[in-house]
Amino acid sequence: MANVYATGRPDPLRGMKYQVTIPDFPSLLPMGFSKISGISQESEVIEYRDGDQSLAPMKLPGLIKTGDATFERGVAHVASMEALVAWKEAASTAMSGEVDGAENFRHDVHVAVLNRLGRPEWEIVLLNAWPRMIEYGDLDANASDIWIATFTLAFEALTPPGITVSVEQLFGGAVG
Repeated sequence: MANVYATGRPDPLRGMKYQVTIPDFPSLLPMGFSKISGISQESEVIEYRDGDQSLAPMKLPGLIKTGDATFERGVAHVASMEALVAWKEAASTAMSGEVDGAENFRHDVHVAVLNRLGRPEWEIVLLNAWPRMIEYGDLDANASDIWIATFTLAFEALTPPGITVSVEQLFGGAVG
């Protein structure tokens, strides 16, 4: 049997090593979260058909929709936790219109997936993100679980920087 590692094929990245940074909050680098989920983006499908075409409609790309990303971490009295709560309060204040100058509550959130050596291998950026919800887990005197806080971030788009395949390579220059 051939050694699959001798082929030069890279191993897939593991989803257990990652770090979160928000460049606008450099003092909080990096932030630890036990789980991140919901990072998604999809294109709406628009079906269109002319009366003289076949029975199958054409499918065209429509609006791009993003999900809400959920970040979970244990509650602790640390600066990064306090900053996340303050960020949520700033977003709520800005949306209510109570304070002038509070409109800069959107920030890019970088999620770097690390390789086995702890070096960033892949990065996804949640563009113009803001915390829309904070939820604290249940308190139970009969359990020995960690008290978890869940931060739900709304974001406008996501971008995986470092992609080396161009649109021209995919479509042979015939774009448009």
